[in-house]
Amino acid sequence: MHFRKVLTISQRIAIVAAFEVVGVSERKDCIAVGLARGTHRHKSTKKDESELREQIKEIAHARKRFCYERITWLLQRGGLRINNKRVYRIYKQSGAQAMPQERASTSQTA
Repeated sequence: MHFRKVLTISQRIAIVAAFEVVGVSERKDCIAVGLARGTHRHKSTKKDESELREQIKEIAHARKRFCYERITWLLQRGGLRINNKRVYRIYKQSGAQAMPQERASTSQTA
């Protein structure tokens, strides 16, 4: 039984977990589904960014003209050690956008 064509990794992991409940060994489960055992055993070390997301949303809402670079600067000035690429990713995911500044009209009358 090979399910390689149709399943994503998360689906494969779910199938392996179901096989383990039945009593089949992890090695045989992973072979049947086509999943590396290391992938099955992997534990994510991703940090919780919910507090940072809220701070970025709060700043973006309060200061609509601030782009992600200025928000990064404010957070760093507040004592956070944060990378501008991380702020950019969260800023884009939240859907915030800096409002463009209106250009001064230079109407020339001849």
